[in-house]
This record gives sequence, C-alpha cells and structure tokens, in this order.
Amino acid sequence: MLHPPDETRHSTPEAEAAASGCLLLPGLPHLGIEHRAAWVEAESDGTVTKLLSSVGVQTLDDPDLAVMAALLAA
Repeated sequence: MLHPPDETRHSTPEAEAAASGCLLLPGLPHLGIEHRAAWVEAESDGTVTKLLSSVGVQTLDDPDLAVMAALLAA
C-alpha cells in the first residue's frame, strides 16, 4: 500500500514531501508463522525518514494492513 505525499501524515515537519507505504508479509499463525509488516516514509530523492518493522501484527490494528488482508482474502 503506497500513499502519495498529499495523503501522508508526515513524521517530521522537514519531511513534508515524503510518501509513505506499508508492506504486509502474511504468515500462517496456525502453523506458528506470524504475520510481519513494515512501514516506511521516504522523500522523492530516496531518503528514508521513517522505517518501522514488526512481527506478530494483528491485521485489524492498522487500516492499511486491514485493506491488504482483505485483498489477500478475496
């Protein structure tokens, strides 16, 4: 899921031209493989201003993850 700069809530005032995105790596919780997710915010020149990674995420905790999980389920 990728959000253009106009639709991104920026983490710092200096990053107002940054785009943000989210990546879901679905797991198989019943087999002990947890869902993984990463969130990134980057400027147009490729400078990463924010990077967050998490294991064992709940897909309903984040709107972007919920949308991606629904698309995968469809």
